[in-house]
Amino acid sequence: LQWLTGGQDGLPHAVVRPPIGIEPVSVCLNSSIRFYLFSVVLFIIWIYFMKNLLDSQLGKSFLAIRENEDRAKALGYDTTRIKIYMFTISAPMTGTAGMLWSLNLGFSGINELHWALSGDLLIIAIVGGAYSLLGSFIGSYIYLGFRYGLGSIIGEWWRLFLGILLIITVMYFPRGAAGNCEDLIQK
Repeated sequence: LQWLTGGQDGLPHAVVRPPIGIEPVSVCLNSSIRFYLFSVVLFIIWIYFMKNLLDSQLGKSFLAIRENEDRAKALGYDTTRIKIYMFTISAPMTGTAGMLWSLNLGFSGINELHWALSGDLLIIAIVGGAYSLLGSFIGSYIYLGFRYGLGSIIGEWWRLFLGILLIITVMYFPRGAAGNCEDLIQK
């Protein structure tokens, strides 16, 4: 299937950042500023959606299952159905992120399918705090700081220090950076 997928060379996009939409309401994303603004608008829409979802009854059931699935079942929640809702809602979000990533790079390579990317996302969630929306932002900034800031100084050894931070977070700060910030603000 190399003729179709490009194999290890990846799938170069014939048209980089094509117009999105239907005429006469289409957005041309060929400039960096337009693409950035389009990304920011999508980001704001998704954050608004997620905030409202988490405040809804369905969102409360998501939190109940996350905290204690057996207790949620005992309270009468159909946890299997609710988990299907979770995955169904997360699919367009991750699809949007993948679309923006691919349009930004102008290329879809095999590295985006490597298992280490999933591990990096878990590290971001754990270090930032998996219990709040703010945690994903804090975790992303910490991760990028280690990867590009520390990585530019010490090379690939940045992963060792990120691993040490992960261990410290799990052992001493189980709610992540966002949870500890919330605790400090409440005191």
